[in-house]
Amino acid sequence: MKAKMSVLSLCLLLCMFFLGTAQAQEEGKWFDLSNFDPFGHALDNVEECVPGLYLKGIIWNDTGLFLNGRGREGGGKAMRGNPNPPAAGRYNSNPGLPAGALRKRNYNLEKIEWFTELEARYVPPAIPNLEFISIWDFRYNALYDWDHSFKHSFGATTSAARRNLYPAVKEADEYYNDTKRIWREFYIKWTPPGWIIQLGKQQHIWAKVDTKVHDDLFPVDLRYGTAANPRLTQTDYEYVNIPTWMLSATKQLGSHVYFQLIWNFDYERNYTYPAGYVWPSGSPSDIGINPAALTTRMRADMPTWNVKDHEWITRLGFNVGRWNGHLLYAYVWDKSLTGFRRASRIVGGAPRYFVEPKPTRVHYTGIALDTNFWFLKRNWAMFFENYFLLNKYLPNLNESVIALGLTNPLLNKYDGYSKRTLYKHIWGVESYFMQDFSFLLYWAFTYVFGRDGGIPAPQPASPANNISAIYLPALTWRAPFTEDRWSISWINMITPLNRMTSQNTFGTSYTFSNYLTASVLFHYFYGHPNDLLWGPLNDRNYVEFKVKYEF
Repeated sequence: MKAKMSVLSLCLLLCMFFLGTAQAQEEGKWFDLSNFDPFGHALDNVEECVPGLYLKGIIWNDTGLFLNGRGREGGGKAMRGNPNPPAAGRYNSNPGLPAGALRKRNYNLEKIEWFTELEARYVPPAIPNLEFISIWDFRYNALYDWDHSFKHSFGATTSAARRNLYPAVKEADEYYNDTKRIWREFYIKWTPPGWIIQLGKQQHIWAKVDTKVHDDLFPVDLRYGTAANPRLTQTDYEYVNIPTWMLSATKQLGSHVYFQLIWNFDYERNYTYPAGYVWPSGSPSDIGINPAALTTRMRADMPTWNVKDHEWITRLGFNVGRWNGHLLYAYVWDKSLTGFRRASRIVGGAPRYFVEPKPTRVHYTGIALDTNFWFLKRNWAMFFENYFLLNKYLPNLNESVIALGLTNPLLNKYDGYSKRTLYKHIWGVESYFMQDFSFLLYWAFTYVFGRDGGIPAPQPASPANNISAIYLPALTWRAPFTEDRWSISWINMITPLNRMTSQNTFGTSYTFSNYLTASVLFHYFYGHPNDLLWGPLNDRNYVEFKVKYEF
Protein backbone atom coordinates (compact mmCIF):
# COMPACT_ATOMS: atom_id res chain seq x y z
CA MET A 1 0.00 0.00 0.00
CA LYS A 2 2.82 2.41 0.91
CA ALA A 3 4.47 1.89 -2.48
CA LYS A 4 1.19 2.45 -4.34
CA MET A 5 0.35 5.65 -2.48
CA SER A 6 3.91 6.94 -2.86
CA VAL A 7 3.81 6.36 -6.62
CA LEU A 8 0.36 7.98 -6.85
CA SER A 9 1.48 11.05 -4.84
CA LEU A 10 4.67 11.40 -6.88
CA CYS A 11 2.75 11.10 -10.17
CA LEU A 12 0.29 13.73 -9.01
CA LEU A 13 3.07 16.18 -8.13
CA LEU A 14 4.94 15.51 -11.39
CA CYS A 15 1.72 15.97 -13.37
CA MET A 16 1.10 19.33 -11.70
CA PHE A 17 4.73 20.40 -12.26
CA PHE A 18 4.89 19.49 -15.94
CA LEU A 19 1.48 20.96 -16.70
CA GLY A 20 2.51 24.21 -15.02
CA THR A 21 5.89 24.23 -16.78
CA ALA A 22 4.32 23.54 -20.18
CA GLN A 23 1.86 26.35 -19.65
CA ALA A 24 4.65 28.76 -18.62
CA GLN A 25 6.72 27.71 -21.65
CA GLU A 26 3.82 28.52 -23.97
CA GLU A 27 3.70 32.00 -22.46
CA GLY A 28 7.45 32.47 -22.86
CA LYS A 29 8.23 32.06 -19.16
CA TRP A 30 10.09 29.38 -17.23
CA PHE A 31 9.23 28.27 -13.69
CA ASP A 32 6.79 31.15 -13.30
CA LEU A 33 4.31 30.17 -10.57
CA SER A 34 2.25 33.36 -10.67
CA ASN A 35 -0.23 31.69 -13.03
CA PHE A 36 0.30 28.12 -11.79
CA ASP A 37 -3.13 26.49 -12.11
CA PRO A 38 -2.87 23.32 -14.24
CA PHE A 39 -6.00 21.60 -12.90
CA GLY A 40 -7.99 24.84 -12.99
CA HIS A 41 -7.30 25.31 -16.70
CA ALA A 42 -8.30 21.71 -17.35
CA LEU A 43 -11.59 22.21 -15.48
CA ASP A 44 -12.25 25.36 -17.52
CA ASN A 45 -12.54 23.12 -20.58
CA VAL A 46 -15.10 20.93 -18.81
CA GLU A 47 -17.15 23.97 -17.76
CA GLU A 48 -17.19 25.22 -21.35
CA CYS A 49 -18.69 21.91 -22.46
CA VAL A 50 -21.45 21.94 -19.80
CA PRO A 51 -23.16 25.35 -19.50
CA GLY A 52 -24.08 26.17 -15.92
CA LEU A 53 -21.46 23.85 -14.37
CA TYR A 54 -18.84 25.33 -12.03
CA LEU A 55 -15.96 23.24 -10.63
CA LYS A 56 -13.25 24.00 -8.08
CA GLY A 57 -11.07 22.10 -5.65
CA ILE A 58 -8.16 21.91 -3.23
CA ILE A 59 -5.11 19.67 -2.92
CA TRP A 60 -2.72 19.93 0.00
CA ASN A 61 0.03 18.05 1.75
CA ASP A 62 0.41 18.65 5.48
CA THR A 63 3.35 16.95 7.22
CA GLY A 64 4.20 17.22 10.91
CA LEU A 65 7.55 16.18 12.41
CA PHE A 66 8.05 15.92 16.18
CA LEU A 67 11.16 17.66 17.53
CA ASN A 68 11.60 16.18 21.02
CA GLY A 69 13.36 13.02 19.98
CA ARG A 70 12.01 9.63 20.91
CA GLY A 71 12.71 6.65 23.07
CA ARG A 72 13.36 3.12 21.92
CA GLU A 73 10.56 1.38 20.05
CA GLY A 74 7.98 0.11 22.49
CA GLY A 75 9.47 2.15 25.32
CA GLY A 76 10.52 5.67 26.13
CA LYS A 77 10.73 7.75 29.26
CA ALA A 78 7.89 7.65 31.76
CA MET A 79 5.61 10.64 32.28
CA ARG A 80 3.41 10.54 35.36
CA GLY A 81 0.14 12.13 36.28
CA ASN A 82 -0.79 12.82 39.89
CA PRO A 83 0.79 9.91 41.85
CA ASN A 84 -1.74 10.34 44.69
CA PRO A 85 -5.37 9.72 43.71
CA PRO A 86 -7.65 12.56 44.83
CA ALA A 87 -9.79 12.16 47.92
CA ALA A 88 -13.56 12.00 47.57
CA GLY A 89 -14.87 15.22 46.09
CA ARG A 90 -11.39 16.67 45.57
CA TYR A 91 -9.62 17.68 42.38
CA ASN A 92 -7.06 15.84 40.34
CA SER A 93 -5.05 18.48 38.48
CA ASN A 94 -5.20 16.32 35.37
CA PRO A 95 -7.81 13.54 35.34
CA GLY A 96 -6.71 12.88 31.78
CA LEU A 97 -3.44 11.37 33.04
CA PRO A 98 -3.51 8.18 35.13
CA ALA A 99 -1.80 7.83 38.47
CA GLY A 100 0.55 5.25 37.00
CA ALA A 101 3.26 5.80 34.41
CA LEU A 102 2.19 6.98 30.97
CA ARG A 103 4.68 6.16 28.24
CA LYS A 104 5.93 9.20 26.42
CA ARG A 105 5.63 9.52 22.68
CA ASN A 106 8.22 7.36 20.95
CA TYR A 107 7.40 7.98 17.29
CA ASN A 108 8.66 10.64 14.91
CA LEU A 109 5.77 11.89 12.77
CA GLU A 110 2.60 13.74 13.68
CA LYS A 111 1.04 13.22 10.25
CA ILE A 112 1.74 12.97 6.53
CA GLU A 113 -1.60 14.05 5.21
CA TRP A 114 -2.77 14.21 1.61
CA PHE A 115 -6.13 15.93 1.25
CA THR A 116 -8.28 16.63 -1.80
CA GLU A 117 -11.66 18.33 -2.07
CA LEU A 118 -13.73 18.71 -5.23
CA GLU A 119 -16.80 20.97 -5.38
CA ALA A 120 -19.33 20.96 -8.21
CA ARG A 121 -22.14 23.49 -8.62
CA TYR A 122 -24.74 23.34 -11.35
CA VAL A 123 -27.14 26.17 -12.24
CA PRO A 124 -29.68 25.17 -14.91
CA PRO A 125 -29.51 27.89 -17.58
CA ALA A 126 -33.31 28.01 -17.71
CA ILE A 127 -33.67 28.37 -13.90
CA PRO A 128 -30.97 30.82 -12.71
CA ASN A 129 -32.26 30.96 -9.10
CA LEU A 130 -31.85 27.20 -8.60
CA GLU A 131 -28.50 25.60 -7.79
CA PHE A 132 -27.33 22.03 -7.12
CA ILE A 133 -24.19 21.68 -4.92
CA SER A 134 -22.10 18.59 -4.28
CA ILE A 135 -18.77 18.37 -2.39
CA TRP A 136 -16.48 15.34 -2.11
CA ASP A 137 -13.46 14.97 0.21
CA PHE A 138 -10.64 12.44 0.01
CA ARG A 139 -7.91 12.02 2.61
CA TYR A 140 -4.92 9.75 3.13
CA ASN A 141 -2.60 9.93 6.15
CA ALA A 142 0.66 8.20 5.26
CA LEU A 143 1.84 8.20 8.89
CA TYR A 144 0.77 4.58 9.30
CA ASP A 145 2.77 3.40 6.29
CA TRP A 146 5.89 5.46 6.92
CA ASP A 147 6.42 5.64 10.70
CA HIS A 148 6.34 2.09 11.97
CA SER A 149 7.50 3.19 15.40
CA PHE A 150 3.96 4.51 15.96
CA LYS A 151 2.65 0.96 15.57
CA HIS A 152 5.33 -0.35 17.94
CA SER A 153 4.29 2.22 20.55
CA PHE A 154 1.18 0.10 21.19
CA GLY A 155 3.35 -2.69 22.58
CA ALA A 156 4.49 -6.12 21.50
CA THR A 157 2.95 -7.81 18.47
CA THR A 158 1.01 -10.21 20.71
CA SER A 159 -0.37 -7.52 23.04
CA ALA A 160 -4.09 -6.73 23.09
CA ALA A 161 -3.46 -3.04 22.33
CA ARG A 162 -1.38 -3.92 19.26
CA ARG A 163 -3.98 -6.40 18.00
CA ASN A 164 -7.14 -4.39 18.75
CA LEU A 165 -6.46 -0.73 19.55
CA TYR A 166 -3.92 0.04 16.83
CA PRO A 167 -6.19 -1.18 13.98
CA ALA A 168 -9.03 0.98 15.36
CA VAL A 169 -6.82 4.07 15.44
CA LYS A 170 -5.49 3.38 11.95
CA GLU A 171 -8.96 2.80 10.50
CA ALA A 172 -10.30 6.08 11.92
CA ASP A 173 -7.37 8.25 10.86
CA GLU A 174 -5.70 6.77 7.77
CA TYR A 175 -8.44 7.20 5.17
CA TYR A 176 -11.85 8.69 4.63
CA ASN A 177 -13.29 5.22 4.21
CA ASP A 178 -17.05 5.69 4.34
CA THR A 179 -19.55 7.52 2.15
CA LYS A 180 -20.60 9.85 4.97
CA ARG A 181 -17.10 11.33 5.21
CA ILE A 182 -16.31 11.29 1.47
CA TRP A 183 -19.57 12.76 0.15
CA ARG A 184 -19.61 15.70 2.52
CA GLU A 185 -22.34 17.93 1.12
CA PHE A 186 -25.21 17.52 -1.30
CA TYR A 187 -28.03 20.05 -1.33
CA ILE A 188 -30.32 22.20 -3.44
CA LYS A 189 -30.27 25.99 -3.10
CA TRP A 190 -33.26 28.06 -4.23
CA THR A 191 -33.18 31.86 -4.12
CA PRO A 192 -36.59 33.37 -4.92
CA PRO A 193 -36.85 37.13 -4.27
CA GLY A 194 -36.13 37.85 -0.58
CA TRP A 195 -35.42 34.20 0.30
CA ILE A 196 -32.53 31.72 0.51
CA ILE A 197 -33.78 28.14 0.88
CA GLN A 198 -31.39 25.16 1.12
CA LEU A 199 -32.45 21.52 1.43
CA GLY A 200 -30.07 18.59 1.79
CA LYS A 201 -26.82 17.63 3.47
CA GLN A 202 -25.09 20.90 4.33
CA GLN A 203 -23.26 22.92 6.98
CA HIS A 204 -23.41 26.50 8.23
CA ILE A 205 -20.55 28.56 9.64
CA TRP A 206 -21.34 31.78 11.50
CA ALA A 207 -18.08 32.45 13.34
CA LYS A 208 -17.20 36.02 14.20
CA VAL A 209 -14.09 34.82 16.07
CA ASP A 210 -11.40 32.26 15.26
CA THR A 211 -12.74 29.55 17.53
CA LYS A 212 -16.07 27.86 18.10
CA VAL A 213 -18.77 29.64 20.10
CA HIS A 214 -22.13 29.64 18.32
CA ASP A 215 -20.76 26.97 16.00
CA ASP A 216 -20.44 24.70 19.06
CA LEU A 217 -23.97 23.50 18.42
CA PHE A 218 -22.81 21.73 15.23
CA PRO A 219 -20.95 18.40 15.40
CA VAL A 220 -17.25 18.08 14.59
CA ASP A 221 -15.05 15.21 13.45
CA LEU A 222 -11.85 15.40 15.52
CA ARG A 223 -10.50 12.28 13.86
CA TYR A 224 -9.27 14.80 11.31
CA GLY A 225 -8.09 17.68 13.51
CA THR A 226 -7.74 17.86 17.28
CA ALA A 227 -8.05 20.60 19.86
CA ALA A 228 -4.35 20.14 20.60
CA ASN A 229 -3.42 20.37 16.94
CA PRO A 230 -4.83 23.86 16.28
CA ARG A 231 -7.12 23.30 13.32
CA LEU A 232 -10.34 24.51 14.89
CA THR A 233 -10.08 27.94 13.34
CA GLN A 234 -12.37 29.75 10.93
CA THR A 235 -10.51 28.54 7.87
CA ASP A 236 -10.75 24.90 8.99
CA TYR A 237 -14.35 24.66 10.21
CA GLU A 238 -15.59 23.53 6.82
CA TYR A 239 -13.28 20.50 6.97
CA VAL A 240 -13.88 19.39 10.60
CA ASN A 241 -17.61 20.19 10.83
CA ILE A 242 -19.95 17.28 10.10
CA PRO A 243 -22.64 18.32 7.59
CA THR A 244 -26.13 16.98 8.30
CA TRP A 245 -29.44 16.70 6.44
CA MET A 246 -31.49 19.81 7.13
CA LEU A 247 -33.75 22.50 5.74
CA SER A 248 -32.52 26.09 6.04
CA ALA A 249 -34.75 29.03 5.17
CA THR A 250 -33.57 32.66 5.38
CA LYS A 251 -35.99 35.54 4.86
CA GLN A 252 -34.85 39.13 4.28
CA LEU A 253 -37.02 41.39 6.46
CA GLY A 254 -35.82 44.66 5.00
CA SER A 255 -32.49 46.12 4.05
CA HIS A 256 -30.94 45.64 7.52
CA VAL A 257 -32.63 42.59 9.08
CA TYR A 258 -33.02 38.92 8.17
CA PHE A 259 -34.40 35.81 9.91
CA GLN A 260 -33.07 32.27 9.51
CA LEU A 261 -34.74 29.02 10.57
CA ILE A 262 -32.91 25.67 10.45
CA TRP A 263 -34.86 22.44 10.78
CA ASN A 264 -32.27 19.70 11.33
CA PHE A 265 -33.65 16.17 11.15
CA ASP A 266 -30.31 14.32 11.09
CA TYR A 267 -28.47 13.97 14.42
CA GLU A 268 -24.70 13.51 14.37
CA ARG A 269 -22.52 13.35 17.46
CA ASN A 270 -18.96 14.59 17.87
CA TYR A 271 -16.31 12.08 16.87
CA THR A 272 -12.98 12.07 18.69
CA TYR A 273 -9.78 10.21 17.99
CA PRO A 274 -9.53 6.80 19.70
CA ALA A 275 -7.25 6.19 22.66
CA GLY A 276 -3.67 5.75 21.53
CA TYR A 277 -3.79 8.47 18.88
CA VAL A 278 -0.70 10.66 18.50
CA TRP A 279 -2.41 13.31 20.67
CA PRO A 280 -3.71 12.32 24.15
CA SER A 281 -7.24 13.45 24.88
CA GLY A 282 -6.66 15.11 28.27
CA SER A 283 -10.42 15.56 28.62
CA PRO A 284 -11.94 15.27 32.12
CA SER A 285 -15.35 14.17 30.82
CA ASP A 286 -16.51 10.86 32.36
CA ILE A 287 -13.07 10.23 33.90
CA GLY A 288 -13.18 9.19 37.56
CA ILE A 289 -16.96 8.66 37.65
CA ASN A 290 -16.99 4.93 36.91
CA PRO A 291 -13.89 2.65 36.87
CA ALA A 292 -13.44 1.49 33.28
CA ALA A 293 -12.40 -2.04 34.26
CA LEU A 294 -15.67 -2.54 36.19
CA THR A 295 -18.02 -0.82 33.76
CA THR A 296 -20.35 -2.36 31.19
CA ARG A 297 -21.31 0.00 28.38
CA MET A 298 -24.99 -0.27 27.53
CA ARG A 299 -26.41 0.37 24.08
CA ALA A 300 -26.61 4.09 23.36
CA ASP A 301 -30.05 5.65 23.11
CA MET A 302 -29.61 7.85 20.04
CA PRO A 303 -32.04 10.34 18.46
CA THR A 304 -33.99 9.10 15.46
CA TRP A 305 -35.48 10.79 12.40
CA ASN A 306 -38.79 11.09 14.27
CA VAL A 307 -39.95 14.72 14.38
CA LYS A 308 -39.79 14.76 18.20
CA ASP A 309 -36.01 14.24 17.93
CA HIS A 310 -35.39 17.01 15.41
CA GLU A 311 -33.32 20.12 16.17
CA TRP A 312 -34.51 23.71 15.74
CA ILE A 313 -32.18 26.69 15.29
CA THR A 314 -33.14 30.35 14.76
CA ARG A 315 -31.08 33.45 14.01
CA LEU A 316 -32.13 37.08 13.76
CA GLY A 317 -29.43 38.94 11.83
CA PHE A 318 -29.00 42.68 11.63
CA ASN A 319 -26.80 45.36 10.12
CA VAL A 320 -27.02 48.75 11.83
CA GLY A 321 -24.43 51.36 10.93
CA ARG A 322 -21.00 49.92 11.67
CA TRP A 323 -22.47 46.99 13.61
CA ASN A 324 -23.17 43.55 12.18
CA GLY A 325 -24.41 40.60 14.15
CA HIS A 326 -27.15 38.15 15.02
CA LEU A 327 -29.19 36.85 17.93
CA LEU A 328 -29.23 33.06 18.32
CA TYR A 329 -31.57 30.54 19.91
CA ALA A 330 -31.19 26.79 19.38
CA TYR A 331 -32.95 23.76 20.84
CA VAL A 332 -30.59 20.92 19.96
CA TRP A 333 -28.99 17.74 21.22
CA ASP A 334 -25.65 17.88 23.00
CA LYS A 335 -23.14 16.58 20.47
CA SER A 336 -21.08 14.87 23.19
CA LEU A 337 -22.57 11.73 24.73
CA THR A 338 -23.13 11.64 28.48
CA GLY A 339 -22.42 8.31 30.21
CA PHE A 340 -25.17 7.98 32.83
CA ARG A 341 -24.70 5.24 35.44
CA ARG A 342 -27.94 3.26 35.43
CA ALA A 343 -27.25 0.40 37.84
CA SER A 344 -24.70 -1.07 40.24
CA ARG A 345 -24.69 -4.80 40.97
CA ILE A 346 -22.51 -7.57 42.32
CA VAL A 347 -21.66 -9.89 39.43
CA GLY A 348 -19.52 -12.93 40.15
CA GLY A 349 -18.58 -11.57 43.56
CA ALA A 350 -17.31 -8.26 42.10
CA PRO A 351 -19.07 -4.92 41.65
CA ARG A 352 -20.24 -4.09 38.14
CA TYR A 353 -21.49 -0.70 36.92
CA PHE A 354 -23.81 -0.32 33.94
CA VAL A 355 -23.44 2.94 32.02
CA GLU A 356 -25.76 4.25 29.28
CA PRO A 357 -24.17 6.75 26.86
CA LYS A 358 -26.72 9.13 25.37
CA PRO A 359 -27.07 12.71 24.12
CA THR A 360 -29.20 15.15 26.10
CA ARG A 361 -31.31 18.13 25.07
CA VAL A 362 -29.74 21.57 25.59
CA HIS A 363 -30.66 25.19 24.85
CA TYR A 364 -28.25 27.72 23.33
CA THR A 365 -28.94 31.45 23.38
CA GLY A 366 -26.51 34.25 22.64
CA ILE A 367 -25.38 37.15 20.50
CA ALA A 368 -22.60 37.71 17.96
CA LEU A 369 -21.27 41.15 17.01
CA ASP A 370 -18.55 42.69 14.91
CA THR A 371 -17.75 46.32 14.14
CA ASN A 372 -14.93 48.62 13.10
CA PHE A 373 -13.91 52.06 14.34
CA TRP A 374 -11.14 54.66 14.19
CA PHE A 375 -8.98 55.00 17.31
CA LEU A 376 -5.39 56.13 17.97
CA LYS A 377 -5.03 57.18 14.34
CA ARG A 378 -5.71 53.70 13.01
CA ASN A 379 -8.60 51.45 12.07
CA TRP A 380 -9.73 48.74 14.52
CA ALA A 381 -11.99 45.72 14.17
CA MET A 382 -13.78 44.26 17.19
CA PHE A 383 -15.51 40.86 17.53
CA PHE A 384 -17.70 39.36 20.24
CA GLU A 385 -19.61 36.09 20.61
CA ASN A 386 -21.29 34.62 23.66
CA TYR A 387 -23.84 32.01 24.67
CA PHE A 388 -25.67 30.61 27.64
CA LEU A 389 -25.83 26.82 27.48
CA LEU A 390 -28.76 25.52 29.54
CA ASN A 391 -29.30 21.96 30.82
CA LYS A 392 -25.71 20.85 30.25
CA TYR A 393 -24.85 17.65 32.16
CA LEU A 394 -21.43 17.78 33.82
CA PRO A 395 -19.65 14.95 35.67
CA ASN A 396 -19.94 15.18 39.46
CA LEU A 397 -17.08 13.57 41.34
CA ASN A 398 -19.18 13.52 44.52
CA GLU A 399 -21.31 10.88 42.81
CA SER A 400 -18.33 8.88 41.58
CA VAL A 401 -17.58 5.32 42.61
CA ILE A 402 -14.45 6.54 44.43
CA ALA A 403 -16.43 9.05 46.48
CA LEU A 404 -19.38 6.78 47.35
CA GLY A 405 -17.58 3.45 47.64
CA LEU A 406 -17.51 0.37 45.44
CA THR A 407 -20.71 -1.20 46.80
CA ASN A 408 -22.61 1.81 48.16
CA PRO A 409 -26.36 1.41 47.43
CA LEU A 410 -26.47 5.15 46.64
CA LEU A 411 -24.72 4.31 43.38
CA ASN A 412 -28.14 3.24 42.08
CA LYS A 413 -29.64 6.59 43.13
CA TYR A 414 -27.08 8.91 41.55
CA ASP A 415 -26.09 8.73 37.89
CA GLY A 416 -22.76 10.56 38.22
CA TYR A 417 -23.85 13.81 36.55
CA SER A 418 -25.40 17.15 37.50
CA LYS A 419 -27.32 19.56 35.27
CA ARG A 420 -25.86 23.06 35.12
CA THR A 421 -25.86 26.26 33.03
CA LEU A 422 -22.65 27.38 31.29
CA TYR A 423 -21.74 30.82 30.01
CA LYS A 424 -19.01 31.38 27.43
CA HIS A 425 -17.78 34.41 25.55
CA ILE A 426 -14.89 35.41 23.34
CA TRP A 427 -13.97 39.04 22.76
CA GLY A 428 -11.30 40.19 20.36
CA VAL A 429 -9.79 43.22 18.66
CA GLU A 430 -7.63 43.46 15.57
CA SER A 431 -5.55 46.36 14.23
CA TYR A 432 -2.14 47.20 12.82
CA PHE A 433 0.98 49.26 13.53
CA MET A 434 3.97 50.37 11.48
CA GLN A 435 1.87 49.65 8.38
CA ASP A 436 3.18 46.11 7.83
CA PHE A 437 2.38 44.60 11.27
CA SER A 438 -1.09 43.40 12.28
CA PHE A 439 -2.10 42.00 15.66
CA LEU A 440 -5.06 40.14 17.11
CA LEU A 441 -5.96 39.92 20.81
CA TYR A 442 -8.58 37.49 22.17
CA TRP A 443 -10.01 36.89 25.63
CA ALA A 444 -12.03 33.70 26.15
CA PHE A 445 -14.05 33.24 29.34
CA THR A 446 -16.14 30.30 30.62
CA TYR A 447 -18.32 30.31 33.74
CA VAL A 448 -20.33 27.49 35.37
CA PHE A 449 -23.42 28.51 37.33
CA GLY A 450 -24.13 26.52 40.47
CA ARG A 451 -20.78 24.77 40.52
CA ASP A 452 -20.15 22.75 43.67
CA GLY A 453 -17.13 20.86 44.95
CA GLY A 454 -17.71 17.76 42.87
CA ILE A 455 -17.89 19.28 39.39
CA PRO A 456 -14.43 19.42 37.78
CA ALA A 457 -15.43 21.84 34.99
CA PRO A 458 -14.16 24.30 34.03
CA GLN A 459 -10.92 23.92 36.08
CA PRO A 460 -10.28 20.51 37.63
CA ALA A 461 -7.25 21.91 39.41
CA SER A 462 -9.05 24.81 41.07
CA PRO A 463 -12.22 25.50 43.08
CA ALA A 464 -12.88 28.51 40.84
CA ASN A 465 -16.09 28.43 38.82
CA ASN A 466 -14.56 30.17 35.79
CA ILE A 467 -11.57 29.94 33.48
CA SER A 468 -9.95 32.41 31.11
CA ALA A 469 -7.79 31.85 28.07
CA ILE A 470 -5.88 34.69 26.46
CA TYR A 471 -4.51 34.87 22.92
CA LEU A 472 -1.82 37.41 23.69
CA PRO A 473 -1.26 38.37 20.98
CA ALA A 474 -1.38 37.06 17.44
CA LEU A 475 1.17 39.07 15.46
CA THR A 476 1.65 39.03 11.69
CA TRP A 477 4.23 40.84 9.57
CA ARG A 478 3.80 41.03 5.81
CA ALA A 479 6.88 41.88 3.76
CA PRO A 480 6.08 44.95 1.65
CA PHE A 481 8.85 44.21 -0.86
CA THR A 482 7.02 40.97 -1.79
CA GLU A 483 3.65 42.70 -2.25
CA ASP A 484 2.53 41.05 1.02
CA ARG A 485 3.09 37.55 -0.39
CA TRP A 486 5.52 36.61 2.39
CA SER A 487 4.33 36.75 5.99
CA ILE A 488 5.68 35.81 9.42
CA SER A 489 3.28 35.17 12.32
CA TRP A 490 3.29 34.36 16.02
CA ILE A 491 0.28 33.10 17.99
CA ASN A 492 0.54 32.80 21.78
CA MET A 493 -2.36 31.08 23.59
CA ILE A 494 -2.23 31.20 27.40
CA THR A 495 -4.45 29.46 29.97
CA PRO A 496 -3.78 30.31 33.63
CA LEU A 497 -4.52 27.16 35.65
CA ASN A 498 -2.64 26.40 38.88
CA ARG A 499 0.46 26.94 36.76
CA MET A 500 0.71 28.80 33.50
CA THR A 501 0.26 26.67 30.38
CA SER A 502 0.57 27.94 26.84
CA GLN A 503 0.88 27.03 23.21
CA ASN A 504 3.00 29.08 20.83
CA THR A 505 2.89 28.83 17.07
CA PHE A 506 5.59 30.50 14.99
CA GLY A 507 5.00 30.40 11.26
CA THR A 508 6.01 31.74 7.91
CA SER A 509 4.16 31.42 4.62
CA TYR A 510 4.57 32.50 1.03
CA THR A 511 1.78 32.97 -1.49
CA PHE A 512 3.19 32.16 -4.91
CA SER A 513 -0.08 32.98 -6.67
CA ASN A 514 -3.82 33.03 -6.14
CA TYR A 515 -3.66 29.26 -6.32
CA LEU A 516 -0.47 28.09 -4.58
CA THR A 517 0.67 28.70 -0.97
CA ALA A 518 3.43 27.11 1.13
CA SER A 519 3.97 27.48 4.87
CA VAL A 520 6.16 26.25 7.73
CA LEU A 521 4.86 26.30 11.32
CA PHE A 522 6.62 25.54 14.60
CA HIS A 523 4.32 24.49 17.48
CA TYR A 524 5.67 24.75 21.02
CA PHE A 525 3.77 23.60 24.14
CA TYR A 526 4.61 24.83 27.62
CA GLY A 527 3.34 23.67 31.00
CA HIS A 528 3.58 21.04 33.72
CA PRO A 529 2.57 17.51 32.67
CA ASN A 530 -0.06 17.46 35.44
CA ASP A 531 -1.90 20.48 34.04
CA LEU A 532 -4.71 20.24 31.53
CA LEU A 533 -4.62 21.60 28.00
CA TRP A 534 -1.04 22.06 26.87
CA GLY A 535 1.03 20.79 29.81
CA PRO A 536 0.79 17.07 28.92
CA LEU A 537 1.89 17.90 25.38
CA ASN A 538 5.31 19.24 26.35
CA ASP A 539 7.00 16.29 24.62
CA ARG A 540 5.10 16.92 21.39
CA ASN A 541 6.62 20.11 19.99
CA TYR A 542 6.60 19.75 16.25
CA VAL A 543 7.27 21.51 12.97
CA GLU A 544 4.60 21.49 10.27
CA PHE A 545 5.15 21.79 6.50
CA LYS A 546 2.16 22.57 4.32
CA VAL A 547 1.68 23.11 0.59
CA LYS A 548 -1.80 24.08 -0.55
CA TYR A 549 -3.03 24.30 -4.14
CA GLU A 550 -6.50 25.68 -4.90
CA PHE A 551 -7.92 25.33 -8.37
